[in-house]
Amino acid sequence: MSHSGRGFRVEAPPRYSVVEQLEQGLVLQAGEGEGDASVAVTVVAVGPGAELDTLVERALAAHARRPGSARLIDRRPEDLGELSAVRTTSCHEVEGDLITVDEWRGLAGERLAMISASCTSSTYHRNADDFEAIAASLSLEAEGPPAKAGPRFDPTTGLLLVSDAGFAILRLAAGGELSGDEAHGPEAQALRAVDALESDRPHPALAPALSPAVEPALELAISRNRSSARAWLGAERTCLLLPVGGELSRMVVAPAPRLPDLLADIVGLGPRQSQAGRETLTLDVPALAQLIAAERSGGAVAAEDSNVPENARQALLGLQAHWRVEARLPGEQGGEMVEVLDAASGLWLVVPRGQTVELHPTDPAHVWRELTHLVAPDLARSAGAAGA
Repeated sequence: MSHSGRGFRVEAPPRYSVVEQLEQGLVLQAGEGEGDASVAVTVVAVGPGAELDTLVERALAAHARRPGSARLIDRRPEDLGELSAVRTTSCHEVEGDLITVDEWRGLAGERLAMISASCTSSTYHRNADDFEAIAASLSLEAEGPPAKAGPRFDPTTGLLLVSDAGFAILRLAAGGELSGDEAHGPEAQALRAVDALESDRPHPALAPALSPAVEPALELAISRNRSSARAWLGAERTCLLLPVGGELSRMVVAPAPRLPDLLADIVGLGPRQSQAGRETLTLDVPALAQLIAAERSGGAVAAEDSNVPENARQALLGLQAHWRVEARLPGEQGGEMVEVLDAASGLWLVVPRGQTVELHPTDPAHVWRELTHLVAPDLARSAGAAGA
């Protein structure tokens, strides 16, 4: 069973058949009497610098937020075909039935391969071996040079995938300022081809979502490791542009008060174990950059390098993420920022002090407080404007 568009192949027992072919993969279904056993195989693009553990954590957090009970049974490293992967086993209550779900996730460059297999828990003992065999059979074709992807737009759902340049065109159009060469350039033509742009105005389904980006109360730049996102806070809504791989980003719109929750999801903020007895560290900017680069590459900073204190070297061992959220008012050059290092020792708040930086030991609750403070005044103004 193969999917030419996504470049993968799996082998399944004869009792399985393909019941749905999606753009991102295949859905396999077992015959009757097998406890509604089904297997979804997908391969999707992820942004550069994506980390498997972070993707797994976000998926588990999303499961936890769904209605009904959910229990994580196991999480462990286990290969997905030839990929190093993480396997999770969980059970969920769905309309009175208990469902067991096995999921494998593995990264191949900037592609995330995933198998999600489920069945009623009463038949899991019969289906588990088949789930494992399907996961072990996954093979991926080598990824060729990435083709430049054009925008995508679904007017029924409002889904928009667009480049930064294309989004800039839509912002101009939403503000009634699209004219001249930009109105007839390749980006505008590509948007018209998918109906995201009608003449010189955005499709009506996009206008409400674009309004925060046209007249924002606050503009945000979000970076995590090597990926970046942007957000605009308006009177009633927040508009976000989240990377999905290559040159494309996905536009997301949400009620303005949800902005802190969205930021926490983007940067991966969640419970962390911290080492006891941590103290504030001070080091110069080049030393911090050297430590971050070394941890990202899996290397180490030479012990004889006097610019990197030993306590800082130990504090940042096992660095999982370096993220930053910057907020500024429209038209201003400067603004406020929350910057965090997420290491094995715990979270560290980065505070610039001229040519040096201080690393303050912190915890997720305090970081959450900092994030809410970063946007609180403008959220308050948004709430007031919405209620007026």
